[in-house]
Amino acid sequence: MKFVRILFAILSIGFVLSACQKDFSYESGAGHGTLAKDAFGDCASILVNGSYQKDTLLRGSNFIEVQANFTQLGNYSIKTDTVNGYSFSAVGYTGVVGLNTIRLVGVGKPLVAGVDVFTVKFDTSSCKVNVNVTIGAGGVLPAVFTLNGNPTACAAATLAGNYNMSLPTTSTGNTVTITANVTTAGSYTITTPLVNGVSFTGTGTLTIGASQPIILRANGGTPAAAGTFNYLITGSAGNCNFDVVYGAALAPAVYTFTCAGATVLGTYEVGTAMTASNTITLPITVATGGTYIITTTVNGITFSGSGVLPATPAAQSIILTASGSPLAVAAPSTFVISGGGGANCSVNITVTAAVVPGTITAFVNGGGTVTTFNIGATGLLTSFGGISTIDISGDNSNATNTASILLGVTKTGSITTGTYTQSNLVNTADGQYDNTTGTSFYANLVGGTLTLNVTSITTVAPLRIQGTFSGTFKDAFGTGTNTTTFATGTFDVPYN
Repeated sequence: MKFVRILFAILSIGFVLSACQKDFSYESGAGHGTLAKDAFGDCASILVNGSYQKDTLLRGSNFIEVQANFTQLGNYSIKTDTVNGYSFSAVGYTGVVGLNTIRLVGVGKPLVAGVDVFTVKFDTSSCKVNVNVTIGAGGVLPAVFTLNGNPTACAAATLAGNYNMSLPTTSTGNTVTITANVTTAGSYTITTPLVNGVSFTGTGTLTIGASQPIILRANGGTPAAAGTFNYLITGSAGNCNFDVVYGAALAPAVYTFTCAGATVLGTYEVGTAMTASNTITLPITVATGGTYIITTTVNGITFSGSGVLPATPAAQSIILTASGSPLAVAAPSTFVISGGGGANCSVNITVTAAVVPGTITAFVNGGGTVTTFNIGATGLLTSFGGISTIDISGDNSNATNTASILLGVTKTGSITTGTYTQSNLVNTADGQYDNTTGTSFYANLVGGTLTLNVTSITTVAPLRIQGTFSGTFKDAFGTGTNTTTFATGTFDVPYN
């Protein structure tokens, strides 16, 4: 399936149409600027959204977002080249000089699995973006590579972190970086044997190159002894080995917390697994250098951290990373953190209720049974040039060629309750329906009908939008004679 958006929104000086495959322009003058990119030519702050599978048509959730620095207002066209049967593009009008986030919507169908490298072009500037295409059931096609240093010592193996007897390792602080000669881009998984209580694992994707870095992360194990231990990597990519020198056990550090400076990062919802973004950072004052090992568990969440604190400077910070999943709503959960020298600190974290899954339902083409689009039913809020849009989308099933629906509400300022239609340039609605054969039907200013009533919308967490809809969507971007009708439609989805 694919979603090709046609959006309409009112501006103080007129209106702007943003389309993916047709360029309808109602503004005069060309916008100019450059794409933001890093020193390697990769697009800066790139977002690649959606799932990309071999032989599966792209849809509305398949888009990339790039940063463009506009030096002149006006119409713009930003697009990629066509790679592996698909591409991304955006046309529109900007009324804002400076850095803008531009969404390029994908069209087409990936032909083979692997890592596709696209060139994004705007004016005379360009940048690169990588998109991983999976093979459907098995993920990204495996990379073909040889470990540098094969078959002896891993070339230029670089260790990071502290390695001492009885000091637990961490996946974020204890790493080994090796390199590989990659001839075919794709995925990789490397795991070492467990040696001295510690193993290293790395997974990800590789692009073609002679010295592509691979980061292996420690398993969190605790070294059982001091000394030099050898880790051997074996597999189809060849063999190489590296040494880790574990020092003798160190004495515990003595320090105090500055509890008022504690910083909590991440989202905490019932049943949602913690990630590396869920952390507590605690400022400390070190009196005596040495090791620290901290673990505290409350309400299904464990915060832990370990490492070596130098004697100087006195002012330092400790980062504790969460694991587990919150068990119950709590406002707040209080974590008591104990450190060296009798230091104690209490940190409060609010755990919210789990997000209720979204639902989208309707009677399609006069059928007597309600059709649901509840798979991945969600909303996405975007704002551009003072105009807000919430795209509400969902799939009928998990099948490759499933029916899908996209409903859009657009308004200058913030989205509010009220009635939105495809012919209204103030409260604008638009829609797209993709059936199981890949045919797309539309309701927009060009054709088709759509009446969408927003009956409830929350603007503080948890964000949610609810309402009803009905209408007749037409093929050929809304100008065709074939139709799909929707009656007694409802939506109740979280949005972000």
